[in-house]
Amino acid sequence: MKPLWWGSGGIPQICFPPPSWPGMGSGGWSEEFFCTLLLKRGDCTTSLRDYELAIVLSPEVDEAGVTGITDRFSQFITQRGGTVGNLDKWGVKKLAYPLQRFREGNYLRAEFTVDPQAAKELEASLKLWSEVLRYLLVKKET
Repeated sequence: MKPLWWGSGGIPQICFPPPSWPGMGSGGWSEEFFCTLLLKRGDCTTSLRDYELAIVLSPEVDEAGVTGITDRFSQFITQRGGTVGNLDKWGVKKLAYPLQRFREGNYLRAEFTVDPQAAKELEASLKLWSEVLRYLLVKKET
């Protein structure tokens, strides 16, 4: 279902209307009125934020594994209404100090936009991915 976008006081809102919502046809309620109703009901997220993520993967992960991880990350973000802007693979680099017996790490960097709750879910998920040695998730200043 296509989300509706609306901004209030410079804060973007994203609303997912139910398919059979009354009055949403031609001549029906405006998007702004509709989103205001959903926001009051708690069906809208308050805002989408820009984030930057740096991940250090195990050097044992091959190119196919790195592609699988980037696909899993992209799918995670898009399923939660976000967008992935930039995804860079930096390759294997020497670490400043050993991490879990490894002296090298495979670096990834991503920029994406998602709501804060999904960012918390992503952080919890990254802790469970066995290939991830370290990660850093920061909110970008706007």
